Amino acid sequence: MYASIRSYTFKSTATRANIEKMARQVEHDFVGKIERLPGFHGYYMCSAEGRLLTVSLFETKASASESTRIAADFVKNTKLPVALGGVEVTEGELLVSREAHREVGAH
Repeated sequence: MYASIRSYTFKSTATRANIEKMARQVEHDFVGKIERLPGFHGYYMCSAEGRLLTVSLFETKASASESTRIAADFVKNTKLPVALGGVEVTEGELLVSREAHREVGAH
C-alpha cells in the first residue's frame, strides 16, 4: 500500500468555521475524484499547528501519485474558503498498517 501525504500552509487566516467549510467542500468535490482511482483505500484531512495535512492511501504507487496531481489541480482551480499556500508532498510505501477492529454500526 502507498501513501501520498500533503502538507499545506495557509495564505489567509484559517478560522475554525472556514476550515470546517473547506473540509465539507473537499469531501464533496475532491474525495469523489480520488476514490475512483484504482486501489483507493482512504483519505484523511486534519488541521494542525497552522497547516492543513492530508493523507491518501492507495494500493499502488501510480494511484498515489495521480492523487497528488488531482489535488494540485483541485487547489489551483477551486475557490476555497481558506487560501492555501505552498505544499510539501511526500509519497511512499506503507511499512506498517493497522486499524482497530470495529463492529458494524459501532462508533
